[in-house]
Amino acid sequence: MVLLQPDPFLMNLRACLSEALRPALFGLLLNDQAATCLSKIDQSPPSSIVESMQPLLNAIFKPELLNHQDRGAKLRVATSICEITRIIAPEAPYSDDILKDIFSLIVGTFNGLSDTSSPSFGRRVVILDTLAKYRSCVVMIWLMKCSR
Repeated sequence: MVLLQPDPFLMNLRACLSEALRPALFGLLLNDQAATCLSKIDQSPPSSIVESMQPLLNAIFKPELLNHQDRGAKLRVATSICEITRIIAPEAPYSDDILKDIFSLIVGTFNGLSDTSSPSFGRRVVILDTLAKYRSCVVMIWLMKCSR
């Protein structure tokens, strides 16, 4: 009988994501932790990692997070969503209607790009870079064109 050892990276990812999803954590903290975990995952990971991410994918698209009054919270949500789309690309992690809402949120984060001294400037640049690198803007344009 052969005993398989659990994958340490997968176990760490699951622990990190489950910690990020603890209900006691406020949305700001949830997304900071989630984005940090997600940034460590390569694009097109094994299906076991994508399955481990599913609770986060479901949790992050909540109206109370997407429509949060705090601009910092919206920026953290946008950062996590950009990481999710990077990881799962070229597949879409959400339906077209949800993606429209998500892209509207992401585009809204660019309002702060003119303030280069802002502590959030680097995060906005990372979002912009991720959108460009993985050509998410093509999906954004396609979705807007199809909704007319």
